[in-house]
Amino acid sequence: MFTHHSSAFILKRQDFKEYDKLLTIYSEKEGKIEVVARGTRKIQSKLAGHLEPFALVDLMVAQGKYHDRVTGSTILKNFEHLKSNFERIALATYFNESVDHLTRLHQTDQQTFDLIKEAYSALDHYNQKREDDFKRQVLIVLSFLLRLLSLQGFQPSFKNCFYCQRGIKEEQNFISYSQLSIICPACRKNEDNLETISPTTLKVLRLMSQERFSSLKINNLDDLIFGEIREVVNKILQAVSEREIKSAKMIEDLV
Repeated sequence: MFTHHSSAFILKRQDFKEYDKLLTIYSEKEGKIEVVARGTRKIQSKLAGHLEPFALVDLMVAQGKYHDRVTGSTILKNFEHLKSNFERIALATYFNESVDHLTRLHQTDQQTFDLIKEAYSALDHYNQKREDDFKRQVLIVLSFLLRLLSLQGFQPSFKNCFYCQRGIKEEQNFISYSQLSIICPACRKNEDNLETISPTTLKVLRLMSQERFSSLKINNLDDLIFGEIREVVNKILQAVSEREIKSAKMIEDLV
């Protein structure tokens, strides 16, 4: 039986058959794959404790007829702070679900794997000292998602109008979720169902899609702009994946 090792992040766990779990993982060698962890729903399972989310694990995987199966697992890096409170768990869950929706099975991409690791580390090491810390952590996750969209070939255009290709001015513009682009006022007649987007929101989205997590500095962001940023990114995600990010509601309930 062919077996191999792979470093991976566990994105999702589902009950499978009577005692098993079906895991969706993002591995360094194979990209996103689904594997079965046999017997891990049993109380006495030793393997279950090494297959927790929000950790980098080394998996031993054996090839199967219908599903590959996990035969061994070692935790390489446990991002403990991601499990320290409900807010961080909600953010990490939203992060994982988004990765699952935006990536395809069996498509290896080292940049995506590295970006997942970077985002985990950024959230894990974030020092909570300010009242608006949860807002900042949400922005970190949304920034990650914008960069992930770019890696998957769906980079939103926040600088130029989709139709005339002119640079977007600092005025009331529009966003097209079907084109993943900003539309200037002069070209708005070319498309129905456009939504307005404020100059400040557009400015912050540009920054978030370019900056590294460690250098992302957004101060005094009011609640209205913060809400518009969340709405825009979530609608982009839904337009690309054609699926609802269900855990986004947890974030909305917490902000």
